[in-house]
Amino acid sequence: MENRQNAFEIIANSSPVALYIHDGKKFLFCNQGAVDLVEESSIEEVLAKPSILSYVHRDFHGLITERTIKRMQGLEVENDYEVKVITAKGNEKWIEMHIEVGEYKGQKALVGTAIDISEKKKAGQTVQKSKDDFQFLAEASAELLKTKGRSLYDVIISRLGQIAPDAFIVLNQWDPAKRTLSVMRHFGAGGILKIVDKVVPDAFINHSWNPIQKTLNDLSKGKLLSIDISYLPPKTGKFSYETIMLLKKLTKVEDYYMIGLVHDNSLFGSINIFLRRGADKLNKNLIETFANTAAIAIHRMQLEEELHKARIEAEFASRVKSQFLSNMSHEIRTPLNGIVGMIEILKDTALDEEQKKFLDLGKESSKTLLLIIDDILDYSKIESGKMELHRDNFNLYNRIKTTVSIFEHSAKAKGLELRFDIDPAVPEMIFGDELAIGRVLNNLISNAIKFTAQGKVELSVMCKNCLDDERMIIFEVADTGIGINQDQTGLLFKRFSQLDTGHKKQFKGTGLGLAISKGLVELMGGEINVKSTPGKGSVFSFYISHKERP
Repeated sequence: MENRQNAFEIIANSSPVALYIHDGKKFLFCNQGAVDLVEESSIEEVLAKPSILSYVHRDFHGLITERTIKRMQGLEVENDYEVKVITAKGNEKWIEMHIEVGEYKGQKALVGTAIDISEKKKAGQTVQKSKDDFQFLAEASAELLKTKGRSLYDVIISRLGQIAPDAFIVLNQWDPAKRTLSVMRHFGAGGILKIVDKVVPDAFINHSWNPIQKTLNDLSKGKLLSIDISYLPPKTGKFSYETIMLLKKLTKVEDYYMIGLVHDNSLFGSINIFLRRGADKLNKNLIETFANTAAIAIHRMQLEEELHKARIEAEFASRVKSQFLSNMSHEIRTPLNGIVGMIEILKDTALDEEQKKFLDLGKESSKTLLLIIDDILDYSKIESGKMELHRDNFNLYNRIKTTVSIFEHSAKAKGLELRFDIDPAVPEMIFGDELAIGRVLNNLISNAIKFTAQGKVELSVMCKNCLDDERMIIFEVADTGIGINQDQTGLLFKRFSQLDTGHKKQFKGTGLGLAISKGLVELMGGEINVKSTPGKGSVFSFYISHKERP
């Protein structure tokens, strides 16, 4: 029996794996591997310990005690588990233990083996930490990029608080060109300490901190910098050394870090991190990656704010312009009506033929001006959204006949054929704005006659989906006029647009007719288009949706 025992101890001591035997109250045996694992100097020092709890970290005392009692009682428990131990030299190690119940020197005992898994545990923690960091960045990036407006700063500070929970964090934005610094947000351990949005003027002048430009250059690299607090300037604008010292006293700051907010090679702010005494070290890579994403999000928000501001200013300018045009149109119309009235009165007096001719010219000129004013007034209403449609049932056939008849004289005077064709499927009575439809047809036929020297002008009216509840009525005005290049057709419907400056003297007009027509058609839920070939003519078409009167 003794020889067998000696053989066991020889084999056990030759194994690099830690092996020990415990009776529940004291060590009965341990090998050299166990001595090396807990960093004692001899086997006797290990055996002198009352139990394995002398080395196990206190967080695992309850687990070890509970399982030891159950094993000695013959109950089944888990045999394998990982615990942390504190060696005789004060080092922390993670060990993997396996325990079985056996017999040693004729008595019941616990036989345990242990191996050092600190490196394995460290590698696993590194992998898990990388996974956690990646998940954090993915979630944070998604939140930053979807957050709108100034609440973005709250998200940035909140996320930074997760990275450095024991830190005091300040988010700054600056503009060295304007010599301003904006303190955006403060964060303290445990929650939002203070929220400000304050601009500090002249923050980059009248200071005695000579190396400030070097710091700005370093921050522009987007890397986390360690700043010596005693190296701060005695006075920079409204921030004083005393303020920094007060901050240090209140928060027990030991370390101060800065990282620049950089995007498109432009430095426009910084994240300032003040670490308390005893706080965990910062995750440098995580902070740098997050700061880069935050900079992109802030830059995007700034662009959106600038675009929003520009849009508001443009809309305001458009409203002012439209209101000005409307007011001017009304102001000009009144004296013009007076002129037309005076001309009519003068015509009833004794005049010779030349004087009557002059009065007729004056009357025609006044009427032309009134038409121009009407165009300007209508366009300003459309542009400002004040144009209202007046829908009712009306006879479409009569409206078309009346509109065409207005131009019969001018077409005949130029030797043009003017005709119209209405598809029998087109309903005679429709529900809509008769004046708006007439105005569009008037503009299109007038233009067709104006730009056609010979040939014909034809209005065609068709119906699409005539059997459906919502019919589509299509109007086409075709001419054999001068035509235009197809790539210039998009300019036709812009305000005050005349494509060929060489025709300005020959074909007079404001250039508003088609712009007004486009606005009216779109108000009626339709669309206007043009197809044209230089020298062969143009076809202007538009459609409106026709529903039965509700």
